[in-house]
Amino acid sequence: MNDIKTKCPQFPALIDPFGRTLNYLRIAVTGRCNLRCSYCMPPEGVPFLAHEQIMRFEEILRVVQLMLASRLKKVRITGGEPLIRKGVIPFLQELRQLSPQLKIHLSTNGLLLADYLSDLEAFHLNGINISLDTLNPVKFEKNYAS
Repeated sequence: MNDIKTKCPQFPALIDPFGRTLNYLRIAVTGRCNLRCSYCMPPEGVPFLAHEQIMRFEEILRVVQLMLASRLKKVRITGGEPLIRKGVIPFLQELRQLSPQLKIHLSTNGLLLADYLSDLEAFHLNGINISLDTLNPVKFEKNYAS
């Protein structure tokens, strides 16, 4: 893990074909979720990747470190539901240590948020996006509950 914290050289900014500077990275840390939303989970389900097939947190940290050298300013951690991945809180803490100026946001369905809120506050998460598709309990049970 020590090699992740070594400094990288500064690289030129990444520019897309329309001349926009790319300084935002969206990272899905898992494809798994604790809901079965009708728009992303068909009745027959979706094939899940084996643990060995997804990027290790160390690999994700290395990608972010390399992107920081190209003027990365913001990272959004998503999933599936990112809070169900084992070790996500220590990963987020290490992500914060890579660059205190990096804006770190989390997208979640909010079901596990109460369990992790104090941890997320402790390392100054910059924002949380909570997907809230309905406040209607009947509609939720019909369309989203597992």
